[in-house]
Amino acid sequence: MKKLRVKRSRDYYPHHMLLGAADANLDLAEKQEPGWFYYEMVAILFSALAVEALANSFGQRCVEKWNDYETARPLAKLRIVSMQLGVEFNEAKKPWCHIRWLFKFRNDLAHARPEKVLVDREMTEDEWQKERTNTPNSKIEREISLKNAKRAVNSSYAIRDLFCDKISPNELHSLRADGWSSVASALIAGQVDQARGDGS
Repeated sequence: MKKLRVKRSRDYYPHHMLLGAADANLDLAEKQEPGWFYYEMVAILFSALAVEALANSFGQRCVEKWNDYETARPLAKLRIVSMQLGVEFNEAKKPWCHIRWLFKFRNDLAHARPEKVLVDREMTEDEWQKERTNTPNSKIEREISLKNAKRAVNSSYAIRDLFCDKISPNELHSLRADGWSSVASALIAGQVDQARGDGS
């Protein structure tokens, strides 16, 4: 059987995997099949993880001595990368105004604490009939919605695109899209023996 020398190479950037997970869960949430609430939550959470990974991916590529910023807060990392790339970082504008909320949600969820949920309000009998089987939601559960899931995913992609637009196409190297290369070449008989370590 013919032997091949195979060389494969990939620059792995975790933001692609995290954006993919956020996007896939948003798709499931939009269908509103059973479990859609959890799909919304996962879409929001993975968007937050993706944005920090974006800061690290672009920071490692574009900021000298990026490892010095390893313990910085995610928003600080985004500011540093934005400044280095010449991207306006303005929390009063989209997508930045959504990013602070996104990281707060991530932190609140990661450090969630018990909460006594009380509902005390007047309602009609019809409203009561519609609402009586609904679980009263905690503060963090009230943040989980399809609207917020869409906002989180869209903001994540917007950050990626803002950063990518400031880098020349020749220098992007898998930052915008995941990619790899593969090369296979046939080995001749003598090379096979050498590759096995069987040579005399």
